[in-house]
This record gives sequence, C-alpha cells and structure tokens, in this order.
Amino acid sequence: MKKNFDTKINLLLLLISIIFVGCKSPCINLLVTRPAEINLGNYKQIAVDNFFDNMGSSSGHALDLSDEIFNSLGASNRFKVLDRQQIDKLLREKGLVNSQTTDEDKSPKLFKIIGASAYVFGRIQFEKYNEKQFESKPWQSNSDKRWYYSKSREGTYTLRVNIKVIDVETTRSLTSRTISAERLATKSVSLSYPSSNVPDEIDQDALYRECLKDIVNQFMKMVAPYHEWVEACFEKDGDLPEVSDAKEKFLKNDWTSGMQLLFDCITKKGLEKEVRSKAYYNLALMQVYCQYFLEADENLKVAKWLDPNNENISELYTKLYYEQAVKKKLDEQNASQ
Repeated sequence: MKKNFDTKINLLLLLISIIFVGCKSPCINLLVTRPAEINLGNYKQIAVDNFFDNMGSSSGHALDLSDEIFNSLGASNRFKVLDRQQIDKLLREKGLVNSQTTDEDKSPKLFKIIGASAYVFGRIQFEKYNEKQFESKPWQSNSDKRWYYSKSREGTYTLRVNIKVIDVETTRSLTSRTISAERLATKSVSLSYPSSNVPDEIDQDALYRECLKDIVNQFMKMVAPYHEWVEACFEKDGDLPEVSDAKEKFLKNDWTSGMQLLFDCITKKGLEKEVRSKAYYNLALMQVYCQYFLEADENLKVAKWLDPNNENISELYTKLYYEQAVKKKLDEQNASQ
C-alpha cells in the first residue's frame, strides 16, 4: 500500500506547525490554494482605470486604490495589466485623445480598441475616521496612597469601496462588489492627579493603509486563486503512537515517511475496531488534503464501518466533497490560464 506522495504533496501543501494542546488531538496547519470567485483565466490583458472618491475626484486615496489593485494584479503573474498612464498612451496612439473611459457605456469599446479584454474600475463610497476619548474612574494606589486615573483615545477608520470588473467584448459585468474594511487602534496613559497629560496621537494613516490592504486582498480573492490556512486534526489514541511519529515527519517536511506511518497504522495487528477506525480516519484525512479523493473515500467507508458512531467521519466526508469541488474549480481556472 505504500505510495510515493512527494510530488503532489509538495505542490499542494506547506506545513507550518504541528501542536499538541493538553490531551487534545494533534493538529497540523496547512496552507492550501483556493479558487477565485470568478474565472478570469481567459482574460489575458486587464485595464485598471482610475478610481474616484465619494466627491467624484480621482486623486489621493482613490488613486492609492487603483495603484494597489494594479500592483496586486500584476504581482499575481496571471494577467498583463494596463494602468491609467498606459491606457492614455495607447488611446493617444489610436487618435482618441482625452477620451473618457469612466463612462460605462463607452469604456468597453475604447478598451477593446487598445487590446484589453476586461477592465476594472470603481469608487470609494464611504471613508471616515472617528475618534473617541475616555477617562477612567480614579483609583488609589496601595503603595503610595496617591490617586490615579487613565485617559484613552480610540480611533476607528472605515473604508467602503465598490469595485466592478467588465467584460470588454460583451460589456457584461463579471462582478460588482461593495467591499468594506475597518481598523481600530487605542492609545492610553495612566496619570496621577493633577496631571493633564493626554495619550499619544493615533496614526490615522497607518489605519487607512491597513484598510486599503484589506480591501485589495478581498478584491484579489475575487479574481485570482489565493492561499488560506486550514487545520487538520488527527484522531489520537494510545494504541496509535505512530501518529506522533508521523507528526514529527510532517514537521520536518518528510511527507513520504509521514504518510507511510499512517499507512502502517491501518495494517497494525491487535487493534480494537474503534482504534482501527481512527487509523483509517487519520489516513483519509491527509489523503483529502493531498487530493487523493478516491483513496480517501474508500478509507472513510472502512472507518465508518468499523465505528458507525464516530461523528468526525461525517465531518470529514463534508470536507472531502468540499475539497473535490474546490479542486474542480481550480483546475478550470488554471486550465484557462
């Protein structure tokens, strides 16, 4: 039953840590790839137009947004991206000086002329920084008997943006989404009477930058595959010490040896049914995330037959079906790319 898992596992998974907490099951954190919300694999060249703020101006934070989206699309290595300056240059070359690409009816025609297959634009719908200040009730120190109090300031930055992606050929909207981000920071200082000191100023720009990064990350998940962490927890049992050994192998990125140890568990002699069910479950768990779906399904069937009352098996079936759907969608996106 031994298999060579090296190639597929190295392509699919990155092990960061394996932890034991008390008597809980050993868990591994895996970095997996998730598909984009929409498939832009067939859109080879994307134009990013200037964004506008809620006052209709294409400057300041609106330009920050269009710049960051341009940079992130380019960094994905999935698209050729045109920014506003490149768009204007190409339009001038085509004799379309000062053409307004912010008109949703005219823009697709203009972008088609310059070779773009999709274009991105949008506006900042809402942006606000709000700050509150608080003062605590006084308290008396037991050591010096002096009275103290604290002052705090709490700042919240909110950013809400609408982003649209249009198919240049058909003028069809590929996606239109309002994305929000909010960040909070606090500054406090403890004072003794009669001090009048105040907390340090909150860095509003840092909060804005965090919101901007969040907005762009959310957008990129809409249009390009991305990574996320998942936690996979084994069934632990005193008769299955190999699980701990497998954990150590995975921690050292030795996937072949780790998987072989899980294989060895299912053929181990003298195990009770419930324990052997755990062994099959553990093997199926890793096969799910290694995308060996047929093998995982077969091993889950055996685990269920050995221990019909194990609720974790039903949960793993749900993960199996989900990961199958994810792989199908990813394959479609990668094939078109």
